[in-house]
Amino acid sequence: MPRNFFSLRRVALISIAALLVLPIYLYKITLTGSAPGPVSVSDVYIPSEVKTQVSTAAFNHGFYVVTMLSIFNGKAWPRYSSYTVEELNGRDEEYLAVLQANINRDYVKEVRLFYMDESSLQKLNSRILSNKHKIVPVKRERKLHMADFFTYSSRHLIDKPVIAMNSDIMLGDGFEYIDTERMRDEKVLYSLTRHGVNKTENGKCSTLNMCLDVPYQGSHDTHIFRLAAPLNETIIVKMLDYPINMWQAENGMLWTFRNVLKFTVRNPCRVLLTYHYHCSKVHGPAESTSNEYSIVKIPTMNWVWRNVLDSFTPIESNLSYREKV
Repeated sequence: MPRNFFSLRRVALISIAALLVLPIYLYKITLTGSAPGPVSVSDVYIPSEVKTQVSTAAFNHGFYVVTMLSIFNGKAWPRYSSYTVEELNGRDEEYLAVLQANINRDYVKEVRLFYMDESSLQKLNSRILSNKHKIVPVKRERKLHMADFFTYSSRHLIDKPVIAMNSDIMLGDGFEYIDTERMRDEKVLYSLTRHGVNKTENGKCSTLNMCLDVPYQGSHDTHIFRLAAPLNETIIVKMLDYPINMWQAENGMLWTFRNVLKFTVRNPCRVLLTYHYHCSKVHGPAESTSNEYSIVKIPTMNWVWRNVLDSFTPIESNLSYREKV
């Protein structure tokens, strides 16, 4: 046996160990910092994770966020009558704080903001303090449906990096490192499981970290894509025309993109950080009727539980793209 065999073997083992340890080290650095705690627009705190990669912002040219202006503005929606005006106003503060934090992000170029009534838009204009020029209001006649994310993007945001998201999700770090040109060319959709909000000093708020603290349970509230061409709107409307707050709403979307539209769907939520900002007592109608308020209960659609199970998109720790065949 050659004398240098053990030396070469030792070098190889050290190299392998370095390759195994380095990603864990970088991952721990990436997740440092705390999630937002306050519920005031002016006091909102943005997580300050340590960046560990060289920016590839040239791929992106800025993201276009598509979301809904979901504020009560002193009026209870149907099935929200049990909440006080003070509680509803507290939820409004959360929505507006999230919007302010998101438009303050350097990688956000515009927010295409769906809204239904002018009074809500007036409240927004009086409360948003900075980067208001990034907001592009889009008048709608109904609350947000899952199909709306994709029909709007398919008509108005071709070849633009899009983040379609629930209105109580605050963007964190990592998005500036996505190669969105590769996402477009390889037909990739990222659908992210959310992180939680850490408990504040006064113990006011704590939401569960669905990306790190529990086994995979879905909770996909943020979807990133860059369309090379318009989607088949007939398919989108037929399969995804239901409110985004229904149970299994994201499961139907994930199943459709993977099995019908033939996208590669991934969930790198440990790299792309998003935070669920919901500390108020106000919750949607689904909370008390979860068995019925589900897409599998919609009589005009053909969703079954098998589709829900087949939609599972496990958590990943790196920015992967097209799946290898």
